[in-house]
Amino acid sequence: MFFVQASREAAATLLKIIQRYGDASGQAINVDKSSITFSKRTPQPLKAIVKNVMNIQKEGGVGKYLGLPEHFGRKKRDLFSSIVDRIKQKVGSWTTRYLSAAGKMVLLQSVLSPIPSHAMTGFQLPVSLCKEIQSAITRFWWDDSSGKKKMAWIAWTELTKPKALGGLGFRDFQRYNEAALAKLSWRIFENPDSLLSRMLKGKYFPETDILSVEAVTAISHGWRSVLVGRDLLVQNLGWVVGNGQSINVWYDPWLDHSKQKRPYGPASEAFVNLTVADLRTNRQGEWDVEKIRLFLPQYEKDILTIKPSIKNAQDKQVWLGTKSGAYSTKSGYYFASSGGGRRGHKTECELPLVWRDAPLALGFDHRGIVDLDTRWTSLCSTPALPPTGLITSQLVPWILWTLWKKQNRFVFNGASASPEDTLATAIRAAKEWEQGQKIEKVTPPQSTPSATEACTAATIVRTDAAWRKEDKKAGLGWTVKTERFEIRRKKPHGHVSSPLVAEGLAIREALLFCREHNLNDILLESDSAQLIKAINRKESIAEVHGILSDILHLSGLPDISILFSWIPRDKNLVADSLSKEALCMVEGVIAPT
Repeated sequence: MFFVQASREAAATLLKIIQRYGDASGQAINVDKSSITFSKRTPQPLKAIVKNVMNIQKEGGVGKYLGLPEHFGRKKRDLFSSIVDRIKQKVGSWTTRYLSAAGKMVLLQSVLSPIPSHAMTGFQLPVSLCKEIQSAITRFWWDDSSGKKKMAWIAWTELTKPKALGGLGFRDFQRYNEAALAKLSWRIFENPDSLLSRMLKGKYFPETDILSVEAVTAISHGWRSVLVGRDLLVQNLGWVVGNGQSINVWYDPWLDHSKQKRPYGPASEAFVNLTVADLRTNRQGEWDVEKIRLFLPQYEKDILTIKPSIKNAQDKQVWLGTKSGAYSTKSGYYFASSGGGRRGHKTECELPLVWRDAPLALGFDHRGIVDLDTRWTSLCSTPALPPTGLITSQLVPWILWTLWKKQNRFVFNGASASPEDTLATAIRAAKEWEQGQKIEKVTPPQSTPSATEACTAATIVRTDAAWRKEDKKAGLGWTVKTERFEIRRKKPHGHVSSPLVAEGLAIREALLFCREHNLNDILLESDSAQLIKAINRKESIAEVHGILSDILHLSGLPDISILFSWIPRDKNLVADSLSKEALCMVEGVIAPT
Protein backbone atom coordinates (compact mmCIF):
# COMPACT_ATOMS: atom_id res chain seq x y z
CA MET A 1 0.00 0.00 0.00
CA PHE A 2 1.47 3.33 -1.14
CA PHE A 3 0.34 6.85 -0.26
CA VAL A 4 1.19 9.51 -2.84
CA GLN A 5 -0.12 12.84 -4.06
CA ALA A 6 -2.60 12.68 -6.94
CA SER A 7 -0.39 14.17 -9.67
CA ARG A 8 1.38 13.07 -12.84
CA GLU A 9 4.83 13.63 -11.30
CA ALA A 10 4.09 11.63 -8.13
CA ALA A 11 2.63 8.75 -10.17
CA ALA A 12 5.68 8.71 -12.48
CA THR A 13 8.07 8.68 -9.49
CA LEU A 14 6.18 5.82 -7.85
CA LEU A 15 6.26 3.87 -11.12
CA LYS A 16 10.05 4.26 -11.32
CA ILE A 17 10.44 2.99 -7.77
CA ILE A 18 8.28 -0.05 -8.51
CA GLN A 19 10.24 -0.78 -11.72
CA ARG A 20 13.58 -0.53 -9.90
CA TYR A 21 12.30 -2.90 -7.23
CA GLY A 22 11.14 -5.32 -9.93
CA ASP A 23 14.53 -5.21 -11.71
CA ALA A 24 16.36 -5.92 -8.45
CA SER A 25 14.04 -8.65 -7.14
CA GLY A 26 12.79 -10.24 -10.32
CA GLN A 27 9.20 -9.65 -9.24
CA ALA A 28 6.51 -7.72 -11.08
CA ILE A 29 3.30 -5.93 -10.05
CA ASN A 30 0.07 -7.56 -11.25
CA VAL A 31 -1.82 -4.54 -12.59
CA ASP A 32 -5.03 -6.56 -12.98
CA LYS A 33 -5.17 -7.18 -9.21
CA SER A 34 -4.04 -3.69 -8.24
CA SER A 35 -6.28 -0.67 -7.72
CA ILE A 36 -6.00 3.05 -7.03
CA THR A 37 -8.10 4.86 -4.45
CA PHE A 38 -8.62 8.60 -4.91
CA SER A 39 -9.93 11.18 -2.50
CA LYS A 40 -13.48 12.46 -3.06
CA ARG A 41 -12.42 15.82 -4.50
CA THR A 42 -10.02 14.46 -7.11
CA PRO A 43 -11.25 15.62 -10.58
CA GLN A 44 -11.98 13.00 -13.24
CA PRO A 45 -9.32 14.23 -15.72
CA LEU A 46 -6.62 13.91 -13.06
CA LYS A 47 -7.83 10.41 -12.19
CA ALA A 48 -7.50 9.38 -15.85
CA ILE A 49 -3.94 10.79 -16.02
CA VAL A 50 -2.78 8.92 -12.92
CA LYS A 51 -4.39 5.67 -14.13
CA ASN A 52 -2.67 5.92 -17.52
CA VAL A 53 0.72 6.68 -15.97
CA MET A 54 0.48 3.75 -13.54
CA ASN A 55 -1.23 1.50 -16.13
CA ILE A 56 -3.82 0.58 -13.49
CA GLN A 57 -7.43 1.18 -14.48
CA LYS A 58 -9.24 -0.30 -11.50
CA GLU A 59 -10.42 2.01 -8.70
CA GLY A 60 -10.52 0.76 -5.12
CA GLY A 61 -12.06 1.92 -1.88
CA VAL A 62 -15.11 -0.32 -1.74
CA GLY A 63 -13.39 -3.59 -0.94
CA LYS A 64 -11.50 -4.92 2.05
CA TYR A 65 -7.87 -4.83 3.07
CA LEU A 66 -6.67 -7.52 5.50
CA GLY A 67 -10.29 -8.32 6.27
CA LEU A 68 -11.26 -4.73 7.11
CA PRO A 69 -13.13 -2.24 4.90
CA GLU A 70 -10.97 0.24 3.01
CA HIS A 71 -13.36 3.17 3.42
CA PHE A 72 -15.90 4.04 6.09
CA GLY A 73 -19.24 5.66 5.59
CA ARG A 74 -21.74 6.86 8.12
CA LYS A 75 -23.28 3.43 8.71
CA LYS A 76 -20.44 1.68 10.52
CA ARG A 77 -22.65 -1.21 11.56
CA ASP A 78 -23.17 -2.41 7.98
CA LEU A 79 -19.41 -2.49 7.36
CA PHE A 80 -18.78 -4.92 10.21
CA SER A 81 -21.95 -6.99 9.84
CA SER A 82 -19.91 -9.74 8.17
CA ILE A 83 -18.44 -10.55 11.60
CA VAL A 84 -21.85 -11.61 12.90
CA ASP A 85 -22.47 -13.57 9.71
CA ARG A 86 -19.21 -15.48 10.15
CA ILE A 87 -20.08 -16.34 13.76
CA LYS A 88 -23.55 -17.57 12.79
CA GLN A 89 -22.07 -19.55 9.90
CA LYS A 90 -19.62 -21.24 12.25
CA VAL A 91 -22.34 -22.04 14.75
CA GLY A 92 -24.62 -23.38 12.04
CA SER A 93 -21.96 -25.75 10.73
CA TRP A 94 -21.40 -27.43 14.11
CA THR A 95 -23.43 -30.21 15.59
CA THR A 96 -23.70 -29.47 19.29
CA ARG A 97 -26.01 -32.34 20.08
CA TYR A 98 -23.25 -34.48 21.49
CA LEU A 99 -21.20 -31.67 23.04
CA SER A 100 -20.97 -31.26 26.78
CA ALA A 101 -20.99 -27.85 28.44
CA ALA A 102 -17.21 -28.02 28.68
CA GLY A 103 -16.94 -28.74 24.95
CA LYS A 104 -19.19 -25.80 24.12
CA MET A 105 -17.13 -23.55 26.33
CA VAL A 106 -13.91 -24.56 24.57
CA LEU A 107 -15.42 -23.85 21.14
CA LEU A 108 -16.87 -20.57 22.32
CA GLN A 109 -13.63 -19.29 23.86
CA SER A 110 -11.16 -20.59 21.29
CA VAL A 111 -13.08 -20.25 18.01
CA LEU A 112 -16.08 -17.91 18.22
CA SER A 113 -14.78 -15.19 20.55
CA PRO A 114 -11.56 -14.52 18.57
CA ILE A 115 -13.44 -13.91 15.28
CA PRO A 116 -13.99 -10.16 15.85
CA SER A 117 -10.60 -9.65 17.53
CA HIS A 118 -8.79 -8.42 14.41
CA ALA A 119 -11.38 -5.76 13.67
CA MET A 120 -11.45 -4.69 17.31
CA THR A 121 -7.72 -3.97 17.37
CA GLY A 122 -8.12 -1.05 14.96
CA PHE A 123 -11.71 0.19 15.07
CA GLN A 124 -14.47 0.74 17.57
CA LEU A 125 -17.37 -1.54 16.74
CA PRO A 126 -20.87 -0.07 17.24
CA VAL A 127 -22.53 -1.01 20.52
CA SER A 128 -25.46 -2.55 18.68
CA LEU A 129 -23.09 -4.82 16.76
CA CYS A 130 -21.35 -5.92 19.96
CA LYS A 131 -24.74 -6.80 21.40
CA GLU A 132 -25.60 -8.77 18.28
CA ILE A 133 -22.32 -10.70 18.54
CA GLN A 134 -23.08 -11.38 22.19
CA SER A 135 -26.60 -12.54 21.26
CA ALA A 136 -25.28 -14.98 18.66
CA ILE A 137 -22.82 -16.48 21.14
CA THR A 138 -25.46 -16.57 23.89
CA ARG A 139 -27.78 -18.59 21.66
CA PHE A 140 -24.93 -21.01 20.89
CA TRP A 141 -24.32 -21.50 24.59
CA TRP A 142 -27.92 -22.11 25.67
CA ASP A 143 -29.66 -23.56 22.59
CA ASP A 144 -29.40 -27.12 21.32
CA SER A 145 -28.68 -28.33 17.78
CA SER A 146 -32.36 -28.28 16.75
CA GLY A 147 -32.33 -24.49 16.67
CA LYS A 148 -35.04 -24.18 19.30
CA LYS A 149 -34.43 -21.27 21.63
CA LYS A 150 -34.06 -22.12 25.29
CA MET A 151 -34.12 -20.10 28.45
CA ALA A 152 -30.95 -18.21 29.38
CA TRP A 153 -30.83 -19.02 33.06
CA ILE A 154 -27.91 -16.74 33.90
CA ALA A 155 -27.30 -13.20 32.71
CA TRP A 156 -24.44 -12.64 30.27
CA THR A 157 -22.82 -10.19 32.69
CA GLU A 158 -22.45 -13.04 35.17
CA LEU A 159 -20.96 -15.38 32.57
CA THR A 160 -18.31 -12.81 31.59
CA LYS A 161 -16.97 -12.61 35.14
CA PRO A 162 -13.66 -14.40 35.80
CA LYS A 163 -13.90 -17.94 37.11
CA ALA A 164 -12.43 -16.81 40.42
CA LEU A 165 -15.48 -14.54 40.87
CA GLY A 166 -18.05 -17.18 39.98
CA GLY A 167 -18.27 -16.63 36.21
CA LEU A 168 -17.07 -18.63 33.23
CA GLY A 169 -14.61 -16.11 31.82
CA PHE A 170 -16.55 -15.41 28.60
CA ARG A 171 -15.55 -12.29 26.72
CA ASP A 172 -17.37 -8.99 27.16
CA PHE A 173 -16.94 -7.74 23.59
CA GLN A 174 -17.49 -4.07 24.25
CA ARG A 175 -14.92 -4.03 27.06
CA TYR A 176 -12.49 -6.09 24.97
CA ASN A 177 -12.87 -3.64 22.08
CA GLU A 178 -11.83 -0.79 24.39
CA ALA A 179 -8.87 -2.78 25.72
CA ALA A 180 -7.67 -3.70 22.21
CA LEU A 181 -7.89 -0.08 21.07
CA ALA A 182 -5.93 0.99 24.14
CA LYS A 183 -3.08 -1.21 22.88
CA LEU A 184 -2.96 0.87 19.70
CA SER A 185 -3.04 4.09 21.72
CA TRP A 186 -0.23 2.77 23.93
CA ARG A 187 1.97 2.10 20.91
CA ILE A 188 1.43 5.66 19.68
CA PHE A 189 2.21 6.97 23.17
CA GLU A 190 5.32 4.82 23.64
CA ASN A 191 6.72 5.28 20.09
CA PRO A 192 6.18 8.94 19.18
CA ASP A 193 8.81 8.73 16.41
CA SER A 194 7.07 5.95 14.49
CA LEU A 195 5.54 6.75 11.11
CA LEU A 196 1.97 6.28 12.34
CA SER A 197 2.55 8.45 15.42
CA ARG A 198 4.12 11.29 13.44
CA MET A 199 1.37 11.19 10.83
CA LEU A 200 -1.44 11.28 13.41
CA LYS A 201 0.31 13.97 15.43
CA GLY A 202 0.72 16.21 12.39
CA LYS A 203 -2.96 15.85 11.53
CA TYR A 204 -4.77 15.75 14.86
CA PHE A 205 -2.57 17.03 17.72
CA PRO A 206 0.41 19.06 16.45
CA GLU A 207 0.56 21.29 19.56
CA THR A 208 -0.12 18.75 22.30
CA ASP A 209 0.22 15.00 23.03
CA ILE A 210 -2.10 12.03 22.63
CA LEU A 211 -3.02 11.94 26.33
CA SER A 212 -4.44 15.46 26.36
CA VAL A 213 -5.87 15.90 22.84
CA GLU A 214 -9.64 16.38 22.73
CA ALA A 215 -12.00 14.82 20.22
CA VAL A 216 -13.62 17.17 17.71
CA THR A 217 -16.49 16.62 15.32
CA ALA A 218 -14.67 16.31 11.99
CA ILE A 219 -12.41 13.32 12.65
CA SER A 220 -12.16 9.91 11.05
CA HIS A 221 -13.62 6.80 12.59
CA GLY A 222 -10.11 5.37 12.96
CA TRP A 223 -8.86 8.35 15.00
CA ARG A 224 -12.02 8.35 17.09
CA SER A 225 -11.32 4.68 17.86
CA VAL A 226 -7.78 5.56 18.94
CA LEU A 227 -9.21 8.14 21.35
CA VAL A 228 -11.51 5.50 22.85
CA GLY A 229 -8.44 3.43 23.75
CA ARG A 230 -6.67 6.59 24.94
CA ASP A 231 -9.50 7.30 27.38
CA LEU A 232 -9.02 3.85 28.92
CA LEU A 233 -5.27 4.42 29.20
CA VAL A 234 -5.61 7.75 30.98
CA GLN A 235 -7.72 6.17 33.71
CA ASN A 236 -4.91 3.86 34.85
CA LEU A 237 -1.66 5.61 33.95
CA GLY A 238 0.68 6.61 36.75
CA TRP A 239 4.15 8.04 37.27
CA VAL A 240 7.26 6.29 38.52
CA VAL A 241 9.81 8.59 40.09
CA GLY A 242 13.21 9.12 38.51
CA ASN A 243 14.51 12.59 39.33
CA GLY A 244 11.01 13.88 40.12
CA GLN A 245 11.27 16.98 37.95
CA SER A 246 8.35 16.08 35.64
CA ILE A 247 5.83 15.09 38.33
CA ASN A 248 3.46 17.59 39.92
CA VAL A 249 2.96 16.67 43.56
CA TRP A 250 -0.74 17.53 43.65
CA TYR A 251 -2.20 16.56 40.29
CA ASP A 252 -0.14 13.60 38.99
CA PRO A 253 -0.71 10.06 40.35
CA TRP A 254 2.69 9.03 41.74
CA LEU A 255 2.15 7.65 45.27
CA ASP A 256 1.35 4.06 44.26
CA HIS A 257 2.53 1.63 41.57
CA SER A 258 -0.66 -0.45 41.47
CA LYS A 259 -3.41 2.20 41.29
CA GLN A 260 -3.79 5.91 40.72
CA LYS A 261 -3.11 7.72 43.97
CA ARG A 262 -2.41 11.40 44.49
CA PRO A 263 -2.58 13.69 47.53
CA TYR A 264 -5.92 15.09 48.62
CA GLY A 265 -6.67 18.59 47.43
CA PRO A 266 -4.42 21.26 45.92
CA ALA A 267 -1.91 23.28 47.88
CA SER A 268 -1.96 27.05 48.24
CA GLU A 269 -1.49 29.04 45.07
CA ALA A 270 2.20 29.62 45.82
CA PHE A 271 2.92 25.88 45.88
CA VAL A 272 0.57 24.72 43.12
CA ASN A 273 3.54 23.90 40.84
CA LEU A 274 5.44 21.95 43.48
CA THR A 275 7.24 18.98 41.93
CA VAL A 276 8.47 15.75 43.47
CA ALA A 277 12.04 16.98 42.95
CA ASP A 278 11.31 19.80 45.41
CA LEU A 279 10.76 17.17 48.13
CA ARG A 280 14.33 15.86 47.79
CA THR A 281 17.63 17.12 49.16
CA ASN A 282 20.84 17.85 47.32
CA ARG A 283 22.75 15.07 49.11
CA GLN A 284 22.45 11.92 47.00
CA GLY A 285 18.87 12.84 46.14
CA GLU A 286 17.46 11.68 49.49
CA TRP A 287 13.96 12.60 50.57
CA ASP A 288 13.68 15.81 52.59
CA VAL A 289 11.66 14.52 55.53
CA GLU A 290 11.03 18.01 56.89
CA LYS A 291 9.44 19.15 53.62
CA ILE A 292 7.37 15.97 53.41
CA ARG A 293 6.05 16.54 56.92
CA LEU A 294 5.30 20.15 56.05
CA PHE A 295 3.34 19.49 52.85
CA LEU A 296 2.22 15.84 52.99
CA PRO A 297 2.48 14.50 56.55
CA GLN A 298 -0.15 11.76 56.09
CA TYR A 299 1.72 10.40 53.05
CA GLU A 300 5.15 10.25 54.67
CA LYS A 301 5.34 6.46 54.76
CA ASP A 302 4.11 6.13 51.17
CA ILE A 303 6.68 8.63 49.90
CA LEU A 304 9.63 7.17 51.82
CA THR A 305 8.97 3.72 50.34
CA ILE A 306 9.46 5.20 46.85
CA LYS A 307 13.11 4.87 45.87
CA PRO A 308 13.97 7.58 43.31
CA SER A 309 17.00 7.66 41.08
CA ILE A 310 20.24 9.10 42.45
CA LYS A 311 21.69 9.43 38.93
CA ASN A 312 19.12 11.88 37.56
CA ALA A 313 17.07 9.34 35.56
CA GLN A 314 13.95 10.70 33.90
CA ASP A 315 10.47 10.21 35.33
CA LYS A 316 8.25 7.86 33.37
CA GLN A 317 4.56 7.29 32.85
CA VAL A 318 3.58 3.62 33.12
CA TRP A 319 0.48 1.46 32.95
CA LEU A 320 -0.43 0.55 36.52
CA GLY A 321 -2.03 -2.78 35.59
CA THR A 322 1.23 -4.69 35.05
CA LYS A 323 4.46 -5.09 37.01
CA SER A 324 6.56 -4.00 34.06
CA GLY A 325 4.51 -0.85 33.50
CA ALA A 326 3.87 -1.79 29.86
CA TYR A 327 0.28 -2.01 28.68
CA SER A 328 -1.18 -5.35 27.69
CA THR A 329 -4.61 -6.09 26.27
CA LYS A 330 -5.19 -8.64 29.02
CA SER A 331 -4.56 -6.17 31.82
CA GLY A 332 -6.58 -3.48 30.02
CA TYR A 333 -9.52 -5.84 29.61
CA TYR A 334 -9.36 -6.75 33.29
CA PHE A 335 -9.31 -3.06 34.24
CA ALA A 336 -12.22 -2.22 31.91
CA SER A 337 -14.25 -5.23 33.06
CA SER A 338 -13.76 -4.36 36.72
CA GLY A 339 -15.47 -1.02 36.15
CA GLY A 340 -12.41 1.18 35.64
CA GLY A 341 -13.05 1.84 31.98
CA ARG A 342 -16.83 1.66 31.76
CA ARG A 343 -18.49 4.78 30.54
CA GLY A 344 -22.17 5.08 31.39
CA HIS A 345 -22.11 1.92 33.50
CA LYS A 346 -23.79 2.22 36.87
CA THR A 347 -21.92 0.74 39.78
CA GLU A 348 -22.48 0.85 43.50
CA CYS A 349 -22.37 4.43 44.70
CA GLU A 350 -19.54 4.96 47.19
CA LEU A 351 -20.32 8.57 48.08
CA PRO A 352 -21.46 7.87 51.69
CA LEU A 353 -17.92 6.62 52.41
CA VAL A 354 -16.69 10.18 51.89
CA TRP A 355 -17.58 11.11 55.47
CA ARG A 356 -15.54 8.24 56.82
CA ASP A 357 -12.39 9.47 55.03
CA ALA A 358 -13.03 13.21 55.37
CA PRO A 359 -10.04 15.02 56.98
CA LEU A 360 -12.10 16.57 59.80
CA ALA A 361 -10.68 17.36 63.22
CA LEU A 362 -13.65 15.95 65.16
CA GLY A 363 -15.18 12.53 64.90
CA PHE A 364 -18.12 12.25 62.51
CA ASP A 365 -20.85 9.64 62.34
CA HIS A 366 -20.69 8.49 58.70
CA ARG A 367 -23.58 6.01 58.93
CA GLY A 368 -26.07 8.53 57.52
CA ILE A 369 -28.17 9.20 60.67
CA VAL A 370 -27.11 12.80 61.29
CA ASP A 371 -29.87 15.41 61.65
CA LEU A 372 -28.62 18.37 59.61
CA ASP A 373 -31.27 20.72 61.01
CA THR A 374 -29.92 20.45 64.54
CA ARG A 375 -26.23 19.92 63.84
CA TRP A 376 -25.67 22.22 60.85
CA THR A 377 -23.88 24.95 62.84
CA SER A 378 -21.54 22.55 64.61
CA LEU A 379 -20.80 20.68 61.39
CA CYS A 380 -19.89 23.85 59.52
CA SER A 381 -17.55 24.90 62.32
CA THR A 382 -15.67 21.60 62.26
CA PRO A 383 -12.06 22.44 61.36
CA ALA A 384 -10.20 20.58 58.64
CA LEU A 385 -7.00 18.69 59.38
CA PRO A 386 -3.72 19.59 57.71
CA PRO A 387 -2.40 19.44 55.05
CA THR A 388 -5.63 20.56 53.34
CA GLY A 389 -4.45 24.12 53.85
CA LEU A 390 -7.90 25.41 54.84
CA ILE A 391 -7.53 28.23 57.39
CA THR A 392 -10.70 30.30 57.39
CA SER A 393 -13.17 28.39 55.23
CA GLN A 394 -15.11 25.27 56.28
CA LEU A 395 -14.86 21.97 54.46
CA VAL A 396 -18.21 20.39 55.37
CA PRO A 397 -20.42 22.65 53.15
CA TRP A 398 -18.17 21.99 50.18
CA ILE A 399 -18.33 18.24 50.79
CA LEU A 400 -22.12 18.42 50.80
CA TRP A 401 -22.14 20.48 47.60
CA THR A 402 -19.75 18.05 45.89
CA LEU A 403 -21.80 15.08 47.07
CA TRP A 404 -24.90 16.62 45.52
CA LYS A 405 -23.20 17.09 42.14
CA LYS A 406 -21.57 13.64 42.18
CA GLN A 407 -24.87 12.03 43.17
CA ASN A 408 -26.61 13.69 40.22
CA ARG A 409 -23.90 12.44 37.88
CA PHE A 410 -24.36 8.95 39.27
CA VAL A 411 -28.16 9.00 38.91
CA PHE A 412 -28.41 10.62 35.47
CA ASN A 413 -25.14 9.59 33.78
CA GLY A 414 -24.20 6.41 35.65
CA ALA A 415 -20.79 7.90 36.49
CA SER A 416 -19.56 6.46 39.77
CA ALA A 417 -17.26 8.56 41.95
CA SER A 418 -14.73 7.27 44.44
CA PRO A 419 -14.43 8.83 47.91
CA GLU A 420 -10.93 10.04 47.04
CA ASP A 421 -12.07 11.93 43.95
CA THR A 422 -15.03 13.44 45.79
CA LEU A 423 -12.90 14.68 48.67
CA ALA A 424 -10.25 16.04 46.34
CA THR A 425 -12.92 18.00 44.43
CA ALA A 426 -14.40 19.38 47.66
CA ILE A 427 -11.02 20.43 49.05
CA ARG A 428 -10.10 22.05 45.73
CA ALA A 429 -13.35 24.04 45.69
CA ALA A 430 -12.89 25.15 49.30
CA LYS A 431 -9.34 26.24 48.57
CA GLU A 432 -10.37 28.20 45.50
CA TRP A 433 -13.05 30.02 47.49
CA GLU A 434 -10.66 30.82 50.32
CA GLN A 435 -7.99 32.07 47.95
CA GLY A 436 -10.58 34.23 46.21
CA GLN A 437 -11.27 36.00 49.52
CA LYS A 438 -7.65 36.63 50.39
CA ILE A 439 -4.66 35.79 48.23
CA GLU A 440 -1.25 35.72 49.86
CA LYS A 441 1.86 35.75 47.72
CA VAL A 442 4.43 33.21 48.84
CA THR A 443 7.63 32.47 46.98
CA PRO A 444 7.78 28.74 46.21
CA PRO A 445 10.97 26.86 47.04
CA GLN A 446 13.34 26.54 44.12
CA SER A 447 13.81 23.08 42.71
CA THR A 448 17.29 21.79 43.40
CA PRO A 449 17.72 18.55 41.46
CA SER A 450 20.26 16.17 42.79
CA ALA A 451 23.54 15.84 40.96
CA THR A 452 26.09 13.62 42.69
CA GLU A 453 28.84 11.93 40.79
CA ALA A 454 30.13 8.51 41.87
CA CYS A 455 32.76 6.03 40.82
CA THR A 456 32.82 2.20 40.42
CA ALA A 457 35.09 -0.93 40.49
CA ALA A 458 35.36 -4.76 41.37
CA THR A 459 36.00 -8.38 40.20
CA ILE A 460 33.44 -10.81 41.61
CA VAL A 461 30.56 -9.15 43.45
CA ARG A 462 27.75 -11.07 45.07
CA THR A 463 24.72 -9.35 46.56
CA ASP A 464 21.66 -10.35 48.55
CA ALA A 465 18.95 -8.73 50.65
CA ALA A 466 16.72 -9.71 53.55
CA TRP A 467 13.33 -8.06 54.02
CA ARG A 468 10.86 -7.90 56.88
CA LYS A 469 7.23 -7.30 55.98
CA GLU A 470 6.01 -6.14 59.39
CA ASP A 471 8.06 -2.94 59.57
CA LYS A 472 9.27 -2.81 55.94
CA LYS A 473 12.91 -2.91 56.94
CA ALA A 474 15.62 -4.47 54.78
CA GLY A 475 19.18 -5.63 55.28
CA LEU A 476 21.63 -5.35 52.38
CA GLY A 477 24.73 -7.48 52.05
CA TRP A 478 27.45 -7.79 49.42
CA THR A 479 30.90 -9.25 48.96
CA VAL A 480 33.68 -8.00 46.71
CA LYS A 481 36.36 -10.55 45.90
CA THR A 482 39.54 -10.13 43.86
CA GLU A 483 42.80 -12.08 43.67
CA ARG A 484 44.32 -9.81 46.33
CA PHE A 485 41.52 -9.32 48.88
CA GLU A 486 37.91 -9.97 49.84
CA ILE A 487 35.65 -7.29 51.30
CA ARG A 488 32.33 -7.90 53.03
CA ARG A 489 29.81 -5.14 53.61
CA LYS A 490 26.31 -4.87 55.08
CA LYS A 491 23.86 -2.03 55.50
CA PRO A 492 20.39 -1.65 57.03
CA HIS A 493 17.74 0.20 55.07
CA GLY A 494 14.32 1.49 56.08
CA HIS A 495 11.03 2.06 54.25
CA VAL A 496 11.46 -0.75 51.70
CA SER A 497 8.21 -1.81 50.07
CA SER A 498 9.08 -5.31 48.80
CA PRO A 499 11.86 -7.93 48.53
CA LEU A 500 12.46 -6.94 44.90
CA VAL A 501 13.19 -3.35 45.91
CA ALA A 502 15.56 -4.64 48.58
CA GLU A 503 17.45 -6.77 46.04
CA GLY A 504 17.73 -3.78 43.72
CA LEU A 505 19.06 -1.58 46.52
CA ALA A 506 21.69 -4.21 47.34
CA ILE A 507 22.94 -4.29 43.74
CA ARG A 508 23.00 -0.49 43.53
CA GLU A 509 24.90 -0.16 46.82
CA ALA A 510 27.43 -2.76 45.70
CA LEU A 511 28.02 -0.94 42.40
CA LEU A 512 28.43 2.40 44.19
CA PHE A 513 30.95 0.77 46.54
CA CYS A 514 32.90 -0.64 43.62
CA ARG A 515 32.86 2.69 41.84
CA GLU A 516 34.16 4.40 44.95
CA HIS A 517 37.10 1.97 45.16
CA ASN A 518 37.94 2.16 41.44
CA LEU A 519 37.15 -1.46 40.60
CA ASN A 520 36.23 -1.66 36.92
CA ASP A 521 36.14 -5.30 35.81
CA ILE A 522 33.09 -6.75 37.53
CA LEU A 523 31.11 -9.96 37.51
CA LEU A 524 28.05 -9.20 39.62
CA GLU A 525 26.07 -12.22 40.79
CA SER A 526 22.69 -12.22 42.51
CA ASP A 527 20.07 -14.83 43.34
CA SER A 528 17.23 -12.54 42.17
CA ALA A 529 16.38 -14.03 38.76
CA GLN A 530 13.72 -11.41 38.01
CA LEU A 531 16.08 -8.50 38.62
CA ILE A 532 19.03 -9.99 36.72
CA LYS A 533 16.77 -10.76 33.76
CA ALA A 534 15.43 -7.19 33.73
CA ILE A 535 18.96 -5.73 33.87
CA ASN A 536 20.35 -7.92 31.09
CA ARG A 537 17.37 -7.35 28.82
CA LYS A 538 17.01 -3.68 29.82
CA GLU A 539 13.39 -4.34 30.67
CA SER A 540 11.33 -2.06 32.86
CA ILE A 541 9.86 -2.87 36.27
CA ALA A 542 7.69 -0.03 37.53
CA GLU A 543 8.33 -0.69 41.21
CA VAL A 544 12.12 -0.29 40.86
CA HIS A 545 12.29 2.22 38.01
CA GLY A 546 14.68 4.60 39.75
CA ILE A 547 16.93 1.82 41.06
CA LEU A 548 17.08 0.01 37.71
CA SER A 549 17.88 3.26 35.93
CA ASP A 550 20.81 3.86 38.28
CA ILE A 551 22.12 0.31 37.83
CA LEU A 552 21.99 0.62 34.04
CA HIS A 553 23.64 4.04 34.25
CA LEU A 554 26.53 2.72 36.37
CA SER A 555 26.99 -0.35 34.19
CA GLY A 556 27.02 1.76 31.03
CA LEU A 557 29.88 4.06 31.99
CA PRO A 558 32.72 3.97 29.45
CA ASP A 559 35.47 3.03 31.93
CA ILE A 560 33.74 0.02 33.44
CA SER A 561 32.92 -3.54 32.33
CA ILE A 562 30.12 -5.33 34.18
CA LEU A 563 28.53 -8.72 33.57
CA PHE A 564 25.36 -9.55 35.49
CA SER A 565 24.67 -13.20 36.26
CA TRP A 566 22.19 -15.21 38.30
CA ILE A 567 23.36 -17.76 40.86
CA PRO A 568 21.34 -20.15 43.05
CA ARG A 569 20.78 -19.22 46.67
CA ASP A 570 23.03 -22.00 48.03
CA LYS A 571 26.02 -20.38 46.30
CA ASN A 572 25.25 -16.98 47.77
CA LEU A 573 25.33 -17.89 51.46
CA VAL A 574 27.89 -15.28 52.52
CA ALA A 575 25.94 -12.33 51.11
CA ASP A 576 22.73 -13.87 52.45
CA SER A 577 24.23 -14.06 55.94
CA LEU A 578 25.43 -10.45 55.73
CA SER A 579 21.99 -9.22 54.72
CA LYS A 580 20.33 -11.06 57.61
CA GLU A 581 22.87 -9.61 60.03
CA ALA A 582 22.11 -6.14 58.70
CA LEU A 583 18.40 -6.72 59.18
CA CYS A 584 18.97 -7.72 62.81
CA MET A 585 21.25 -4.77 63.58
CA VAL A 586 20.24 -2.44 66.36
CA GLU A 587 18.08 0.26 64.79
CA GLY A 588 19.90 3.54 64.62
CA VAL A 589 19.42 6.33 62.18
CA ILE A 590 18.41 4.66 58.93
CA ALA A 591 18.65 7.05 56.02
CA PRO A 592 15.43 7.12 53.95
CA THR A 593 17.12 7.11 50.57
